[in-house]
Amino acid sequence: MGLISAILGNAGAVSQEELFRKFGKLLTDREEIELGFRLFRYTFIFTTKESSS
Repeated sequence: MGLISAILGNAGAVSQEELFRKFGKLLTDREEIELGFRLFRYTFIFTTKESSS
């Protein structure tokens, strides 16, 4: 993901506030969004969700 791709809107980081507005309803009670990236029309989100044993 280079600078030119981010400027053209093809790739780039997404703010936590925007991610929470769009995807907050999908999170569990103790889950928080750490970071997210957008690549074309796809959004990748990394959260604090841990699997239970």
